[in-house]
Amino acid sequence: MKELPKSAKEKIKLSNGDINLNAGSGTQTKVGFINYDINPDVPELDICDDLRNVQEYFEPETITNILLLEVLEHFERGEWRDILAKLCCLIKPGGHIHIRIPSIEDLIDENRRGYLNDYDFFRTIYGGQRHGTCEELDYHKSGMNIRMLKDEFVKNKMRMEEANHVFGLGLLHIVGVKLGVA
Repeated sequence: MKELPKSAKEKIKLSNGDINLNAGSGTQTKVGFINYDINPDVPELDICDDLRNVQEYFEPETITNILLLEVLEHFERGEWRDILAKLCCLIKPGGHIHIRIPSIEDLIDENRRGYLNDYDFFRTIYGGQRHGTCEELDYHKSGMNIRMLKDEFVKNKMRMEEANHVFGLGLLHIVGVKLGVA
């Protein structure tokens, strides 16, 4: 097990022992969360590492809340399932995971109706494709929908608590809760 950096330990202490993880934070770091990303250029990171290694930092069933916002689509088809399984294993019973992903169905509908311009439509499907330190990670490699995530939750002892369309952005926000006794 890798030792957590001092900043991560401090956040756990300030939250009375709860571990809140912003997995794949990018530049969207969150106060009160351990911000974890692969890009060393991101300010305010607590852990700079590949998300594939997340289980090296946390024991199973120890994390209270995980944010996974616009991250899964950056992994290949089979790989996003592995990442999700690793994260679900780390959530303690009663804990939550918040997932936000592009919704191809919503994107098409919103673009056709004129609620989403062409630039945002294609950027959301294919990724930002910006140049920089981790530019290969700024491409979307896969897609998923509510049914697929619900199936993965069942495999990982989770239950889908809510699923909402983020109107005007072509995104889905899904909340899962870990089953078992808290």
